[in-house]
Amino acid sequence: DTTRLEIRLREMERLIGELTVENRTLKKIIELVEPQKKSKRQIFTSADWEMSRKDVK
Repeated sequence: DTTRLEIRLREMERLIGELTVENRTLKKIIELVEPQKKSKRQIFTSADWEMSRKDVK
């Protein structure tokens, strides 16, 4: 029973490691893409206005 739990623990630790790497990768992608998306935006919509108002409060 203990051996089975140790195996399961190692599997979970490996999965956490994989998810951590994936999470970091996705965050880096967002950092690279967000400035490009913002610079391409030319139309100011009501949704944009609402978002800008939230920053003021």
